[in-house]
Amino acid sequence: MSLYTLTTGTSAWTIKKFDEDYNLESEYDVDEATCTCPRADKPSCRHRQMFTEFFHRDHVDDGWFLEFDANGEHKWHPPAEEAQAVLKEQLEATAAGRPENLQPATPPSIPSRPGTLGIRRRI
Repeated sequence: MSLYTLTTGTSAWTIKKFDEDYNLESEYDVDEATCTCPRADKPSCRHRQMFTEFFHRDHVDDGWFLEFDANGEHKWHPPAEEAQAVLKEQLEATAAGRPENLQPATPPSIPSRPGTLGIRRRI
């Protein structure tokens, strides 16, 4: 799994590629028309496709990661610190028993008189 983030560089935007442990693997300057990746000579590359997705979702310079699939499936991951905090909460909830979001909800109250929940018609 590769994760990508978009940041503002000194002269252009930069797409950075990370592995699943958030280690930087590569980075390319990119905009709507150009990219410095090895496939930059093609009509389009995945980084230019991602570029528009980052702006569409308003995730520029905010630390969010995009798991980009060329088949069109994209998954967003929170910034690394938030991802670790969420994981810690999930592990603590699992260790303590049932997670809070899976606790049974209070059942809705049911009226005591029959027929109060239906549609009434006038004839």
